[in-house]
Amino acid sequence: MRALLLVTTALVLASSARAQQASPYLPLDHWTMPYLEHLVRARTIRDPSPLIRPFRRADAREVLRAADTVNASGAIRSLVRRLATYFATDRNTEIWYRTDLMFGGRAATHARRTAVRDSGNGDLWNRGHLSGVGVVGPVAFASRLDWDYRLEADPDYQGSISREVAIPNRFNDAYGSVQFRLGEVYFGQMDRNWGPTFVEGVILSPSPYSYDHFAVRFGTRHASVSVLATQFDDLPNGAGNNAQRYLVLHNIYLRLPFHLTANIWEGTLFAGENRQFEPWFLNPFKLANRTWRDEGGLPNNNLVGGDFELAIPHWPRAYFSVFIDDFPPAAGDEEPTSGALTAGVQGATHGVAWTAFYTAVANLTYRATSPEEILTRRGVGIGRNQSDYDQFTVRLSMMPVAGVLLNPEFTFIRQGEGDFRQPFPPQSAFPNTPVLHSGVVEKILRIGIDGRVEVPLGPASVAIAFEAAYHRFTNFGHIRGATGDRFVGSVQADFIVGWSHLLWEP
Repeated sequence: MRALLLVTTALVLASSARAQQASPYLPLDHWTMPYLEHLVRARTIRDPSPLIRPFRRADAREVLRAADTVNASGAIRSLVRRLATYFATDRNTEIWYRTDLMFGGRAATHARRTAVRDSGNGDLWNRGHLSGVGVVGPVAFASRLDWDYRLEADPDYQGSISREVAIPNRFNDAYGSVQFRLGEVYFGQMDRNWGPTFVEGVILSPSPYSYDHFAVRFGTRHASVSVLATQFDDLPNGAGNNAQRYLVLHNIYLRLPFHLTANIWEGTLFAGENRQFEPWFLNPFKLANRTWRDEGGLPNNNLVGGDFELAIPHWPRAYFSVFIDDFPPAAGDEEPTSGALTAGVQGATHGVAWTAFYTAVANLTYRATSPEEILTRRGVGIGRNQSDYDQFTVRLSMMPVAGVLLNPEFTFIRQGEGDFRQPFPPQSAFPNTPVLHSGVVEKILRIGIDGRVEVPLGPASVAIAFEAAYHRFTNFGHIRGATGDRFVGSVQADFIVGWSHLLWEP
């Protein structure tokens, strides 16, 4: 059924739309992404795909060509030229591919990829990758093999690491994408994020590491309807038997007049013992709640949300996101409201870009009355990896010298004792279940800075990334009156070299 759907969709798109030049996606952890995001924040380049990441390599090349550097500093102009030269090596032809080799190391006080929620023991780890991206007509493809000893200690990586393998490794990117003027058919794995780029998405983020999924998009990059589908790991149901779990997401993406962009989405996680994939949930032109009713009301977890960006020229950008997991008037009971919201602004002045945002995730968000319907993949949240917290962050972004990016940050977090890995409370406990900040609230004050230095060496480059922060805890470990503080940080150095190859030109 799924193979038939894939082939049919590809044929329909191929027959009804003129093919366009395909392009691989730019990974979220690619060395150019921090610089591109800085240029977007500083309004030197336009955002290739507001509220949606990743974007394609061709999209980066296009916005760099149109960069506004009239009033930019010398460091910014130099960066734009460097990035434009890098992406110019992508061939604008029918068949080409690029290979990249990276090897380096990371030293850190913790094992997680980010220090905001540091966890795991610190160490010095070797790392590297071998990647290939390319184009064959309307097909873009990518395959990247990472090797990283840090995976053994990262609590967010739940993949199997064989004792017989000398070097821990995984494929971060591995996909094929058939791209047309009016759509795309995609299968494979890569990290995605829906929502404002300064924070992880509430329903789709890189928190659980990349995983295989199937996606179809109908429309242009300014107005489209998409569907994404995947299968998650089995979990025990209420009877203790393994239940099979599937996730389907739909979204409507619109770049509207008056500088407004909207990404409105809905999701359905359906699960059950010996349950098979149910293709009717794939229909992106029908509300999942109606599909659920039409198909007999089989158990599932329905979700809805939206992300919005208002980017009026010469004014700070404004962002708002809302996620409704459950709402009492719709549920008809006393269950506490669950979901999430984010509000933020972003601007630039005198060459310094700034971001300020507030976000909150309710106590019962991502949980479900049926334990198999929890919104996790291998114990890690598919959106945020925490619940029952709110956070306020102010972050600056500046480039004093070409290739040197600095990001000072101030963050304040209030974390309740709620955790989506805990069982859903019984109905009798609803009156005493807070919407936010259950139990003793731990408070975390974070003052830090992160940055990146990129030194070009002909076709190669050396990239150095660092992060350093001071964390001050109140009610440490959710113990009233307990305090604590610690320094967290990391330094990463990589040598990167790549080659672009033209296989055939008509």
